[in-house]
Amino acid sequence: AASDQYAFALVCWEALTGYRPPPVTPALAAMRRGPALQGGQTLEPEIRHALERSLSYAASQRFPSLRAVSYTHLT
Repeated sequence: AASDQYAFALVCWEALTGYRPPPVTPALAAMRRGPALQGGQTLEPEIRHALERSLSYAASQRFPSLRAVSYTHLT
């Protein structure tokens, strides 16, 4: 479920911004805590937050399910 959520967020991010998020590594995950991912400034804050959380390096930091993403932030 966590990898499905990551893949969904990756596709959504690229479709909505025109940019592909960088590969997830611990170093890049640390950098993501700083400035927003490229293109993120064009997204609504709720959508950006949901996608950034879904793209978290640690699966434990993602939503418990893909359904939780949609009901919590995308409706």
